[in-house]
Amino acid sequence: MDALRPAPLTRLRPGHWIAIDAVVAVLLLFVSGGLADITGLPRWAAVVIGALAVLPAAVRRRWPRAVLALIAAGWATVAALSFSVEPPLAVAFVMYLIPVRLTRAEALRLLAGSLVVAAAGVIAFGLVRHGVYRAGGMRAAAGLGLESGLLIVGAWLIGYLVRLQRAYTAGLWAQGDRQAREQLAEARRANSEERLRIARELHDVVAHSMSLIAVQAGVANYVVGEHPEEAARALSSIEETSRGALREMRALLGVLRAEGDEALVPAPGLADLKSLVDRTAEAGVRVCLDVRGDRPRLSAGLDLAAYRVIQEAG
Repeated sequence: MDALRPAPLTRLRPGHWIAIDAVVAVLLLFVSGGLADITGLPRWAAVVIGALAVLPAAVRRRWPRAVLALIAAGWATVAALSFSVEPPLAVAFVMYLIPVRLTRAEALRLLAGSLVVAAAGVIAFGLVRHGVYRAGGMRAAAGLGLESGLLIVGAWLIGYLVRLQRAYTAGLWAQGDRQAREQLAEARRANSEERLRIARELHDVVAHSMSLIAVQAGVANYVVGEHPEEAARALSSIEETSRGALREMRALLGVLRAEGDEALVPAPGLADLKSLVDRTAEAGVRVCLDVRGDRPRLSAGLDLAAYRVIQEAG
């Protein structure tokens, strides 16, 4: 089955479900024998009572409370007027939907009410139609009551378990959706932080390098007439500084283009202070590097931050 196509049951519309329920209700009308053995009444009255005990199940999805009350009362009436009656299949058919659609408290109240109505019909079946002193009739009524109670309670339990399963599935979907949104937000936040870090790196590289180049260019322009060798040294330093700045910028741009961490290059740190001092000295700025004690092991972010502070100070 195509994973992108919904299951057949999920494609059914409310009208389709009502049509299915109507077909089931008609089948239950004949299976349950609702029209049989109703004595002492005209045929048309028996037909009406039997139909009211089953056929309203067709609209159980629209009015579940009213349909349950009507069908339960109808079955109890049929039981009281019949010498032989089947268990309340239509009541169980409607009862299944009650805990699925309604709250547990209301569903329990409707279950208790249905059992009371069914018990009244069973008692009438045993006493009125068969007589108090007929042991066979009482045994039949007891069996009918037990079957009816188990059928109605079983349908209610099945509906309640279906409700729990749907709630559990909906919770899993909600949890998955929430986790997906959190992961997306985390990815966006990490991407934003990385871009800000790269922007700071670009600023530091460009600002420092351009400052050195500006100083060296000024020195070269000042001494080009009287000391051409100094001007050549300053131009050489400008070339080296600009090449170093281009290397760092290419490395940072490579990070932006890369899909993973394979394009990342080691960021400068305190171990690179010697080369930083040499480049600054070539620009004509007197810089002294004094290292005392052992350099502690720092995290990559702190090491880079310390390097940038010293770089900006130069």
